[in-house]
Amino acid sequence: MGPGIILITPKDLELRNDTLDVLPQQKWAEEGYAVVNITTGAEDSLKTSIDLAVKSLQTLESCDVKDKYFMIGGISPIYWRYLLIGF
Repeated sequence: MGPGIILITPKDLELRNDTLDVLPQQKWAEEGYAVVNITTGAEDSLKTSIDLAVKSLQTLESCDVKDKYFMIGGISPIYWRYLLIGF
């Protein structure tokens, strides 16, 4: 069991298959986090996606902290501004 983490990655993210590195969601799960990965593009509602991710973590038995989550994102600064204002 562990805390929740929300990963936000762009839809156009290209991951190379020629390395030994694991996918980010697998890496954080191996570290003991309960992981939700969101892929987002300009047409997606980031707020809706994050709301769904939080609800998923709240119901996930292996997530032992239900009221705060760690978030990592490779998204544009415009999205981060929306997150800071919108929540």
